[in-house]
Amino acid sequence: MPDSAAPWRACFVDAGVALADLFDRLHREGDPQLRVNRQPDVKAEELPEILDGASIAIVDHTHLPTAVAARCHGLRHVVFLGTGARSYMDPEALAELGIAVHTIKGYGDTAVAECAFALMWAAARGLAAMDRALRAGRWQRTDGVQLRGKTLGLIGFGGIAQELARLALGAGMHVVAWNRTPRRHAGVDFVGIDALLATSHVVSLHLLLTDETRGFLSRVRIAAMRDGAILVNTARGALLDETALINALNSGKLAHAGLDVFTVEPLPAQHPFTTLPNVTLSAHSAFRTPEASINLIEAALAHCRRIAADRGEAR
Repeated sequence: MPDSAAPWRACFVDAGVALADLFDRLHREGDPQLRVNRQPDVKAEELPEILDGASIAIVDHTHLPTAVAARCHGLRHVVFLGTGARSYMDPEALAELGIAVHTIKGYGDTAVAECAFALMWAAARGLAAMDRALRAGRWQRTDGVQLRGKTLGLIGFGGIAQELARLALGAGMHVVAWNRTPRRHAGVDFVGIDALLATSHVVSLHLLLTDETRGFLSRVRIAAMRDGAILVNTARGALLDETALINALNSGKLAHAGLDVFTVEPLPAQHPFTTLPNVTLSAHSAFRTPEASINLIEAALAHCRRIAADRGEAR
């Protein structure tokens, strides 16, 4: 346990330049002591030394195995910069060590929705394929799909999906959605998952990755999608069966996929997604806008302030 008389210290363990600068700029006088490690390529086994007894670990993208966390003396809180902490650590196992995991929701809903919207439109118009051809000196025209009047199916209906629904409705699309718990939203028709897959011209994934949702878009569900549909994924790669998706794209069952996330990241060189002409790729960057980054760091610092306040410190 940390010394009850000592001020709590926080350490951002894997800061890239942009986020490190934001922490420096937004950190206030009176906040818990904060050290920023400006070396983003951190290995898990280095974390005990990097944290150096800090009570709060702020983590962007580094895995925190439970066995390593047990060697991080004094660690009592992990503030994960996003919602997908389970991809990097086991919150229940950490809780058994007395370490609480805090996640941050909503900071980039608009940014991610706009990226999903862009991937949908790029897929519908074949923009990436034409861009590649023109750069290679080929005048290649692609017949696109007009999305006005088409059906967008949202799997999951949290904040990002709600923002995407707003954009799509404004573009004249019909929006349907499936959610694990009942929802109501103006302009959106909530349907069963089978109906959504069978009728949607575009399907966009917006589920959190859990044990229950891993592989949710399975081979069977991909086969149940409308012929010639577009798939967009800005959530988590492990939500779908990548092999089944590759087969569906190769066979023409699906017309196109716009993907920002993958089961293995960074995406390995020569991965089949990189060779398929009907895939548009981005590098897990849907959330990366200045506005979203400011929201993210403000929320992380707010977590640190609450932790210190709950401990009863007058800072």
